[in-house]
Amino acid sequence: MRRRRDPIERSYNWIDVYESTDSGVSWNLLSKVADTDDGKKNGNPPSMIRLKDSRLVVTYGYRSSPMGFGPR
Repeated sequence: MRRRRDPIERSYNWIDVYESTDSGVSWNLLSKVADTDDGKKNGNPPSMIRLKDSRLVVTYGYRSSPMGFGPR
């Protein structure tokens, strides 16, 4: 999983999930998981877990003015 950021003039952030089927030699994009707002640090750090019922859950942080921080 990784957080992506477009060039500064667009200030657009998102989180992608990739998979490897060859022990990390190559990677394939599975999906864009989330669009995050335009703060430079929003979306970090993404984390993913598998629940007992096999669902996947992704969490990531967001920052808000003036000094807030919370999970999404």
